[in-house]
Amino acid sequence: MLTKNDLKEIRGVIKDEIKTEIDPLKEDFKGLKQDVGELKQDVSGLKQSVGKLEQNVDGLKQDVGELKQDVSGLKQSVGKLEQNVDGLKQDVGGLKQEMSELKTRVQGVEKNGKTLRSDVAAIRKDTKQIVSFFDREYLDLRDRVEKIEKHLGIVYSS
Repeated sequence: MLTKNDLKEIRGVIKDEIKTEIDPLKEDFKGLKQDVGELKQDVSGLKQSVGKLEQNVDGLKQDVGELKQDVSGLKQSVGKLEQNVDGLKQDVGGLKQEMSELKTRVQGVEKNGKTLRSDVAAIRKDTKQIVSFFDREYLDLRDRVEKIEKHLGIVYSS
């Protein structure tokens, strides 16, 4: 049977063994507690960083929304400009057609102008010949009238 001293001795041995096993665990616990404290600070810092990042993300989402509206407006403007360009292309095509027609007309007018100049020159030449012919005829008739007047003895004051 175990005596009180035996029990005290066993108790002391068990206590020593437990202390031997607990002391390193206490040191580990202190280290872990310090690590937990550091981790809590890190987590707190990360929460602040996440908060700032979430604010940045919200700001970026708002910017993206505004940019989408701007892009939508620009797309509408581009669509209108494309329609204007198409209209202008049609206008240019029509103007080119008109220019071609006008060039053809101008060439015709120039050709007619050359013909008219040639005709005017010919008419002037013919007119000069006719005037010259009538001048000669007039002078010839005048001479004949004067001779007849002289022969008849008629005197006109001219």
